[in-house]
Amino acid sequence: MEIFNTKRVYLEDKPMTLEHIIRLYDSGKLDKSNLYVSWDYPSYIESLLLGIDNNHILMSIGTMKDGEYRVEKGDNKIATILKFVKDGMKLEGMLYFTELEGMTYDELPPLKYNALMEHVFIVKLISPSNSLAVTENLINRFDF
Repeated sequence: MEIFNTKRVYLEDKPMTLEHIIRLYDSGKLDKSNLYVSWDYPSYIESLLLGIDNNHILMSIGTMKDGEYRVEKGDNKIATILKFVKDGMKLEGMLYFTELEGMTYDELPPLKYNALMEHVFIVKLISPSNSLAVTENLINRFDF
């Protein structure tokens, strides 16, 4: 096994708005193979609006197809957002934004819509210049 040399591991923090992540998804630059959840978690959307999400997502780039982003950790977050934005999931169980109860993405008031689209995630981006062994090691070490 290759020695883990922290000076040769390429990992960067890249702030990405929710709107940017959705654009990556829409343009086919985000690998969709692991973006699914079998349950609805609409209260996560309320957490984003409240600003209480930990905001971290781990992605690798260029491991599946050259230049394509792959969500390695945080896929449940992105999948839930996509269910809301793309699949018409309704907001349910709202504790603080009760006025949003039963709304879909298209029905959000402008202030809430903008707050959601401007939400910033800190994406830990694993560079394709890392060896596959280093990339896999990094993926296994992150937990968020």
